[in-house]
Amino acid sequence: MPRCATAFVWLLAAAFLPLHASGEGFLFQGRVVGISDGDTITVLDSDQVHYRIRLGGIDAPERGQPFGNVSRQHMAELAFDKQAAADCYKIDRYRRLICTVYVDEKDVGLAQLDAGLAWWYRKYANEQPPQERLTY
Repeated sequence: MPRCATAFVWLLAAAFLPLHASGEGFLFQGRVVGISDGDTITVLDSDQVHYRIRLGGIDAPERGQPFGNVSRQHMAELAFDKQAAADCYKIDRYRRLICTVYVDEKDVGLAQLDAGLAWWYRKYANEQPPQERLTY
């Protein structure tokens, strides 16, 4: 991604993410164009901006760890090359947006949990919206 587009993404996210404290977040839609692992995806919006997204509330095995490839493949089946809606509420230390992502109105993070291919990330549970925390 060109440097100016990257700067724009972070300025835009920085402007909207503080709204999460008031119950709102940075919302956008796009097509899932990349699956890094079972909890990290890349979404391309209609302005051709790439967003690297870490799914909030879950942690999945990394590539090279047991079940890492199975978890990644399941995420690909759920989301790759499909339209997604992202409700983002934080930027992590790796500059990824932390979001709840829906594909076909299905929470793909929760789908990973239900499949047994990720676990609830209790350490960050307080960052999840209350209803989502209960569901996870």
